[in-house]
Amino acid sequence: NDSNHYKHYSISGTGKRSAVHMKTNTGHILQTDVPKKMGGDDSAPQPVELLLAALLGCTQATAVYVGRNMNPRLIIDRIEFDNME
Repeated sequence: NDSNHYKHYSISGTGKRSAVHMKTNTGHILQTDVPKKMGGDDSAPQPVELLLAALLGCTQATAVYVGRNMNPRLIIDRIEFDNME
C-alpha cells in the first residue's frame, strides 16, 4: 500500500504583533518573533533562524537515511555544522 509512504504536514498559527505561535499536525509547538530593534519582543527565534535550523535538520535526516540504505551500511553518528549563515 503506497499510502503508507506518503507524509502529510500542516501547521496553524496565531500572530500577535510580530510574534507567531504555531502548532504542527504532529503536536509540536513553534514560535517566532523578531528582535526589539525591529519592533518585536525578542521572545523567540526569528523566522530566518528556524529556516536555517530546518535546513540543518533536513540535511542530517537525509544523510542518516541515505547511510542506512547504503550497502554496506554507513552509520552516521554525528554531523557537525559550524556557523551557518
